[in-house]
Amino acid sequence: MIEQECELDADGLRYAAALTRPDSEEVRWGIALIPGSFYNDIDGNYRQSEGNPFEASPHTYADLARQLAEGGHAVLRYARAGARLVDDSRAGEERSFRQRSREAIAACRFLRERLPAETRIAIAGHSEGGAVALSAICDQNDLQVDAYISLSGPALRFFDIMKQQAEHNAKDGRLSFFGGPSTPLEAYLSAIDYIRRGEEIPEELRPDLPQFGMHTMPVSALEYLRDYDKVDSAALIARAALPALIVQGGKDSSVYPENAELLMAARASSSASTAKAFFAELQHFYKAVPDGMDQMAAFALDGDSDPRVSAAIGAWLKEI
Repeated sequence: MIEQECELDADGLRYAAALTRPDSEEVRWGIALIPGSFYNDIDGNYRQSEGNPFEASPHTYADLARQLAEGGHAVLRYARAGARLVDDSRAGEERSFRQRSREAIAACRFLRERLPAETRIAIAGHSEGGAVALSAICDQNDLQVDAYISLSGPALRFFDIMKQQAEHNAKDGRLSFFGGPSTPLEAYLSAIDYIRRGEEIPEELRPDLPQFGMHTMPVSALEYLRDYDKVDSAALIARAALPALIVQGGKDSSVYPENAELLMAARASSSASTAKAFFAELQHFYKAVPDGMDQMAAFALDGDSDPRVSAAIGAWLKEI
């Protein structure tokens, strides 16, 4: 396995990246790995010092790159944290959802330029990155991508995902956040609707909301979320005229397994092939969750990502 640190240029912004390749000169597929939400480093870790609300080291993107390279594939992954502005006219764009699609397009073109012309390219989006990748596929006619891989990707719109998480976690009609006072589920769901519409949350509702949450975010962050919420991944995957693989963990508490079923259903009318790889005991970052472990502890697991995921991807790529 050979790993080369590099930079990804995307319309005036530059991201730290890494290209991982097999030892042999032959490359079976090139895979552009599109990261999910929050600010990750190139390995797929999250630091509060980089603007994240939590600290976690799942290193899933590094694990997938290494495992897939061992199977003969080249993988490009990149960091969302620490993007450098190289064109002053693009100031502020690094925090827009539109830039996410530009990142994905740049990643695919990077591989196309650096791998042999006959090498096929797959775009694999993790979590929010699944929606980003689909946007790139459907909006960019000359992207020249040969396959799409959804890695714990959503079928629902963003605010519906947030509602789904809340409804799954509510107990007796109330939610608890990080051990703080509980919040009425109805108030939380109502606040999401106000944010979605771009309206001010009524003052009488605010005392019922958690101390930290979307309602406390700056305007630019809320604009990002509303732009992301416009992306209908189920509709886009139905339009994507290329083979698709849907990878999902059964213990994913970020993007619940129902999303994989909805994506599969959306592909029913597609003439392109569709497959699913489901792993009942894996969470959002493909770590095995012991029975009885609570969701917060499961989310923070930092062992190796299960190699069955990369093996399933490799087997599927070999078939199409």
